[in-house]
Amino acid sequence: MKAVNLFYADQYKNMNEMTKRGRGRPRSFNPETALAKAAAVFQQKGFDAASLDDLAAATNLTRPSLYAAFGNKEALYLASLQAVARAMEAELGRIGKTAPSLEEALRQFYAAALDRYIDGPAGACGCIVMTTGVAASRDLPAVRAYVAVVLARLDEAVGDLYQHHYHGEKRMRWSKELLAVSTLQTLSIRARAGTPREALDRLVEKVLPALV
Repeated sequence: MKAVNLFYADQYKNMNEMTKRGRGRPRSFNPETALAKAAAVFQQKGFDAASLDDLAAATNLTRPSLYAAFGNKEALYLASLQAVARAMEAELGRIGKTAPSLEEALRQFYAAALDRYIDGPAGACGCIVMTTGVAASRDLPAVRAYVAVVLARLDEAVGDLYQHHYHGEKRMRWSKELLAVSTLQTLSIRARAGTPREALDRLVEKVLPALV
């Protein structure tokens, strides 16, 4: 894990600087808006099938402007993954601080995840990190390293949630944390496979008793 974090730090410590490049981009350019639109394309089509023309059309930028703003296609993809992962991590942190119980915290987190997996800009495509990110990681070492970082941070964030709210036997906590993360991954896969939101909400309610 330490090696992965070091790799991530070395490769992407200038990620924010990449989004600040100004040559060739419109004055109205908003990096966050462009990344959200690019992420929707990647989430729908995956890394390989998303063409630069698709990304340019979605972001309302020319291909030269995309390169000037983000670098190459892989850099844009990584920036999109990073934006989505940060949003989900922030949501989990907020819920962990405000929810009255572990059960309610998990319920709210899964609901927020399904809002993104099914009702987000990309439609019912699941999580960009857990679906297209995992697929792309086979051929792209930088993506593989970042996906590993995201999954590790997810484990840590869920662990923090349980540390704050869980009052059961300590020996059971790790198993429940792992099951909670696995449930999130299951929701992503099923959402991409076309399972209706109502069915996934019912799945969450059925599994919650095993998580608390």
